[in-house]
Amino acid sequence: MYKEIFLYLLLYIVLVYGFYKSFIVLRRKLYSLPNKEIIEIEVIKEVPVEVPVIKVVQNIDATIHSYKLNERSIFYSERNILVVDGVEKKIQPQTCRILELFLEEKDHKYMLEYSVIMDKLWPDGSGNTLRMHKAVDRLRALFKENDLSINIQRKNSAYQLIFGENLFEQANNKNVDEMEII
Repeated sequence: MYKEIFLYLLLYIVLVYGFYKSFIVLRRKLYSLPNKEIIEIEVIKEVPVEVPVIKVVQNIDATIHSYKLNERSIFYSERNILVVDGVEKKIQPQTCRILELFLEEKDHKYMLEYSVIMDKLWPDGSGNTLRMHKAVDRLRALFKENDLSINIQRKNSAYQLIFGENLFEQANNKNVDEMEII
């Protein structure tokens, strides 16, 4: 009888000690998580009404850019990270670079010629059209995987980044034969 009481007491002590250690480990992990803040910078000017699809969230130096793609996602080009619904996702450097190239072409309706893509991704000339199409396909898969309502449309010898509502506008403004989506 004393053995049973002793064993139950020992089991109780081991369980309490295990819970205590688990709590300490969990608390340390919670305190070690970095506090993340997103600072949104907006410049207000009186110009013709234009609703920007993408805003530069943070521009500290000419080489550091963060882009707010939509309400759910922010792209940090310098860190090769896409944050969707608060979850960071690492992006391959080549996929990151091609997305940044598209975003830099805001004045040209986010359109990139094949030659520009080839020159920027493979400055040594090692790229070919097959590699370029695969790089664009990886970016397209990233958008689809994260349900971002962003697509890439192929037009003649160029690609164009299409956002949310524009996906449906583009489809309605063109015949199906004219529209080529890869």
